[in-house]
Amino acid sequence: MKTANKRARGNKGTLKVKHNAINGKIIDKKEGWIYLEVGGTPYEIGFAHGKLLRPHFKQVLRVLPFNVENELKISYADYLRDCKRIFTPILEEDEWAFIKEELRGIVAGASMKGITYDFLVAWNSYLSMCTYYEKNHDSFGALSGTVVREHGRCSAFIATGSATKTDEIVMAHNTHSDFATGFILNVVMRVIPSSAIPSATPSSMPLAPISFVMQTAPGLICSSSDWFLCDNGIIGCETTISNLNFVPDFLIQPSVPYYLRIRKAMQYGKTLDDYVEIMSKKSAGDYACTWFLGDVNTGEIMMLEDGGKHIGVERTHDGAFHASNNAMTPEIAALDTTHDNKYNPDSTTGARHLRMEYLLFDKYRGKLDTTNAKKILADHYDVSENKYKMGKMNICKHAELEIQESNKKEGSKEGSKEGSKGNHGFPLKFRRMVFEQTPLPWQVGNIDNHSRVLQLASIQPYFNNTEVLFG
Repeated sequence: MKTANKRARGNKGTLKVKHNAINGKIIDKKEGWIYLEVGGTPYEIGFAHGKLLRPHFKQVLRVLPFNVENELKISYADYLRDCKRIFTPILEEDEWAFIKEELRGIVAGASMKGITYDFLVAWNSYLSMCTYYEKNHDSFGALSGTVVREHGRCSAFIATGSATKTDEIVMAHNTHSDFATGFILNVVMRVIPSSAIPSATPSSMPLAPISFVMQTAPGLICSSSDWFLCDNGIIGCETTISNLNFVPDFLIQPSVPYYLRIRKAMQYGKTLDDYVEIMSKKSAGDYACTWFLGDVNTGEIMMLEDGGKHIGVERTHDGAFHASNNAMTPEIAALDTTHDNKYNPDSTTGARHLRMEYLLFDKYRGKLDTTNAKKILADHYDVSENKYKMGKMNICKHAELEIQESNKKEGSKEGSKEGSKGNHGFPLKFRRMVFEQTPLPWQVGNIDNHSRVLQLASIQPYFNNTEVLFG
């Protein structure tokens, strides 16, 4: 769960670089989370990232092949070949030279068998390739070129003005992760890019990079769980959009994967308008999302939906936006999805949407703060049955419980084991975050019997007087 309310102020500067030294450090390891700081040039950022997280890359080397073969239903060799063919040429463009250098730095810092440049490109491209394969290889039960699988990775909201207790921004996010990747998205990384411009930097590279904090996994150059806080006051999260009527094809027209666009926005986007421009430029519509963005300096929040060919934007200084894997702007709902399940209580996206509507605009309207945001993210009410019941219909989604029940009915001992521990023994982890403005000391508290939230604050200069709850 992620909830947040933040007042960020200014770039805190860059780390001092020492010859042959790692330009970064592990800040802390607590309750399963790894907090680290990296900085400098793109290569130095990558090198520190790879070096400091080196012990954890072994799990990444297990997770990617497993997910490709079991989720995408594609041979791992074909997947690596496709990623190299599609994305390596994009990374050769001047605009993305800083990412290419950072990936090279990660390889050098990790310095271990299997962590190659091509592997990291494939690892970062995984979410982009999910929708690509749905059409091109008929994965996930896609029929006649139309994506029919209702999926969803998150429930989230952002609120401001009279919708919150203090009139300031509150942002909240649940990550509904698969078993394999959930437990490696436990990295909280502060990135402090150098303001110095390397000699190899193209003249097209934007100046004055912005420092930021993100939840991520080893080897990734963006969040992937999509939770970030920037020093200039821009904060963001997202939920994916289901029931799409298109699938990106990066080869038909020049297009850029989402992970490059959102990383550029985080590092160089100075206003909400910048985010709209960066995210919509050459968008393939891969990993189509509803992005929730806020500027804590002005109190303005924005809902940005990226459907590739179409962009939906709504902004306000007084109100709330939310999504549970349905398209929320009229443009994207009408033009880029096959159907709208927002008000269907018998679908997981609809049930979560309806419950979120009630909690945001009725029960907790004008009362939103960290405490109530956590209650919303941990909510287990099933509107399809009008009762509290943990399962896939909750804002705090528990699809794994229904898998276990199904396995019990089928009498599958192996299936029951997989339902409780995840396929191939991968443990299940829940990731939630809350964003609250009032600084608090480190605390650990229980939301319910399966979820723990860590309140993280007053760690200057690393997290900028922001209370961030990771659990």
